[in-house]
Amino acid sequence: MRIFFLGDAHLVGFQDESFRDFVRFSRMFSPGDILCIVGDFFNFFFGGYIPEDLFPILEFFKELRGRGILLYFSEGNREFFSKKILGSFGFVKVSRCLDLKVNGEKAFVFHGDGILKEDKGYRTLRPLLRNPFSRFISRLLGGKVIYKLGRRFSKIPGKPPSRTPKDYLIYSKALLGLEYKYVVMGHIHKECVYKLGSGYYINPGCWFHKRTYVELVGGKPFLRRFE
Repeated sequence: MRIFFLGDAHLVGFQDESFRDFVRFSRMFSPGDILCIVGDFFNFFFGGYIPEDLFPILEFFKELRGRGILLYFSEGNREFFSKKILGSFGFVKVSRCLDLKVNGEKAFVFHGDGILKEDKGYRTLRPLLRNPFSRFISRLLGGKVIYKLGRRFSKIPGKPPSRTPKDYLIYSKALLGLEYKYVVMGHIHKECVYKLGSGYYINPGCWFHKRTYVELVGGKPFLRRFE
């Protein structure tokens, strides 16, 4: 069994070149392998509505599940209330934070948004976007309206930082000091595998920009790039 971590594809539709590369990439999966999405796989996704451009992508996940691939999804800052829909297309578990068991060791998977202390605006906004009142308003407006608004304000990501922010390493060390062997995050688009004591901070980077991912084999993470 192998585990693949991939995130930040920022897909707008099934015609994206990054999705076509994802389909090619998935040919290396074998039954029993695990694919864990580390958030922002879609440039915007709202669980109350499936647009035509995204439906073939969801159908492809169902095909992967039919091939025996186990699918997990950690919601990013651009995916909202997606648990029910993604579950119907083959995902074993969908959550903001995931706990995975890896060869007897625990992995904590979280998109990583809101960790940067300097990002004060988003840290304030994030709880407002995901509370029950926001869900109530979205139901009143309708999924199609929410999706159109989200698409309008969700920009394609820019360049990654030159180095891994210190806040991510501090956050990872705190979790690794508890019960976890691996802390996996995305969001900043900076691919890396950091050995921190007896554990690892892992970031698969940005599939959208670089087609990077991390493969975990025999308990050891390897940063790779799909060519």
